[in-house]
Amino acid sequence: MNRKRRLFFVFAGMAMSVAAARADINITFDNPAQTGVPGSTLQFFGTINNTGPYTIFLVGVFLDFDLRGRDFTPSVGSSFYPEGIAVAGGGSTGDIELFDETVRNPFPDAFTTYNGTYTLLGGRDLDAEQLLGSANFSVTVTPEPRMWAPVLLLGGLTAIAA
Repeated sequence: MNRKRRLFFVFAGMAMSVAAARADINITFDNPAQTGVPGSTLQFFGTINNTGPYTIFLVGVFLDFDLRGRDFTPSVGSSFYPEGIAVAGGGSTGDIELFDETVRNPFPDAFTTYNGTYTLLGGRDLDAEQLLGSANFSVTVTPEPRMWAPVLLLGGLTAIAA
């Protein structure tokens, strides 16, 4: 076999092994954009689909908020994320709770929308820690309604006085 043909087969074999190890995981949130007030806990449910041919084991989760979201308190517990679950090739987890997010109270940052990324780790065995897939979500923090009452009252009294 000539050298070019041998290199072709080596690279083809490497490409096939990489493709076999790669997980085709899709994460779909039921409600990826949620709103909460300080002290509230938001529950994120969704489905994890394995579109590849091999069984994939989910071994961990990585939550990443943009820098403005540093004051969130993630409450991801082992009962809330799919650790140790095996998703068969072509299979799905069905609708499950992926994680909870608790908004810190008092909330010292701006009342606005904070974006985040939910990333699954795992692979073809329980020791693998490949990045399998990720999905974006957002949390919009709004003040509690009782916080607005004094502001509106003061604004109304100012308008009457003027």
